[in-house]
Amino acid sequence: MQLSIKTNFPDVQRQLEGLRKDVATKATGRSLNRTMEQARTQMVRRITAEYDIKAGKVREKLRINRARLTGGLLELEASLESQTKGGRRSVNVINFSPRKVAGGVTIKVRRNGQRRLIRGAFIANKGRTVFARQEGTRMRSRRWGGQHGEQIEPVQTIDVPQMFNARKIREAVLAAIRARFPVIFQREVAFELSRWGAR
Repeated sequence: MQLSIKTNFPDVQRQLEGLRKDVATKATGRSLNRTMEQARTQMVRRITAEYDIKAGKVREKLRINRARLTGGLLELEASLESQTKGGRRSVNVINFSPRKVAGGVTIKVRRNGQRRLIRGAFIANKGRTVFARQEGTRMRSRRWGGQHGEQIEPVQTIDVPQMFNARKIREAVLAAIRARFPVIFQREVAFELSRWGAR
């Protein structure tokens, strides 16, 4: 999943035209990259507010490409890529507050949602994975095959890129980016001009 914003920011564009090229380039580059850092923070906060997953796990799954100035447009680009082994866009439910109970494991995916029971599930792999016993299904991991014809599979659910793609989370992050970039840009221009004046 990839987030890309391409906007002229009219006020910023007019100011760029009145600045020395080196001042404009340095100020713009720093502004774009600092805005992206704040965008990442917003992504983590919004996702962890909606889903019962730790911030560290979300950060681990977010990869942000540095912003760049191209063709007179200020382009902010953040790409979110799943780090799940095998390229599957999912994560194990071990990341969603698992609890061992009679009959299986319960998890809570959404922070305001109810806990859900996964029957026949258990926690293994040194506490890193929730597995479930399945009958008549294809095995995904030979290492965790059960006995007496029993099949064992890791239990997967929604991944971070899919969480971010939820409409209200995505729109909130985009709004924050649009609001913050002009403010950061003004600060960086003032800093760069002060450096230039001191020479």
